Amino acid sequence: AVVSTQSGRGDSASVASIRALSFFAPAPVLAVPGVQLCPSMVNNAGADCHVEHKRKQPLQTGTESDVPAKPSLCCEDSLSEELLLRLKCMFPDTSPDTSFTSCLYMYNTVNSMAVWSYDSTKERDLLTKLFTLEATEVCKRLKAQGYWCDFIDPSSGLPHFSSCNAEPLTDCDEDFTQLSSDLELEDIGCCRALKHSDYGFEVFAGVIFSNTPIDIINDFTK
Repeated sequence: AVVSTQSGRGDSASVASIRALSFFAPAPVLAVPGVQLCPSMVNNAGADCHVEHKRKQPLQTGTESDVPAKPSLCCEDSLSEELLLRLKCMFPDTSPDTSFTSCLYMYNTVNSMAVWSYDSTKERDLLTKLFTLEATEVCKRLKAQGYWCDFIDPSSGLPHFSSCNAEPLTDCDEDFTQLSSDLELEDIGCCRALKHSDYGFEVFAGVIFSNTPIDIINDFTK
């Protein structure tokens, strides 16, 4: 089963959260042997294989225009056997019979996330912090109800709470596209980039995993 929702612009509470987030330093990139670093994991402006795109609108930190559109959500409880096996390695604290439900947050960005530029990096850092704040709160509330819950750190592809030695799950990973039918990977030369059916390359995604039934996790994330 898949449950999707679409939302509009952020509210005043989001403005306050983003202003507070401006005091945090960007999350470090973790170098993992054998894993290709894609644009979503590299905090770097300018790359030979990409042309920097100009912003469609200015990003003024701390103002209401800086608040990203609220994400569209897609909850999925019919994951492939291959992905389920991978998740069990990524979350070793779960029981062997755990049934995973994913809740994918998809933000329509101002900048293309398929390029390395100052603006795209700044926006990606902002959305990483915003998603981390939201996902941490969702996990806290679900755990208080007796469920297991964790999320993938977008800056590393690794679990936020759990410790593991598994291969990272990044947004340029084929398995990541299983989380929503709106997503696909497109070859852009030196690597692959995430593409949304409506947003194109102007998309940032983060995912929460839980053993919560899909109807309950959908209510929690509204």
